[in-house]
Amino acid sequence: MEFDFKEELKFIMIKWEDSAHISFGWSPLDNIKDQFVDKIHCISVGILLDETKDYIVIAQSGDVELTAVSNILKIPRNSIIKTKELKAKK
Repeated sequence: MEFDFKEELKFIMIKWEDSAHISFGWSPLDNIKDQFVDKIHCISVGILLDETKDYIVIAQSGDVELTAVSNILKIPRNSIIKTKELKAKK
């Protein structure tokens, strides 16, 4: 099956820093810093749906006609470390 990419589609890879959930219940404050984790860096790849000065929105899957998408991710700009536009090979 051959897929013709729509010219207006942009595919992007985003390296970003995620938030971390430290505790799932009550934690004594005297050792709370012992539970902190290092930075969590993530890489997400998808179809660029929207971007503003505050965020980038990608869909990680879409149907062939791109009439429906799934796994939509909105990443705040202040969490983004680096972006790279990806080119599809024909």
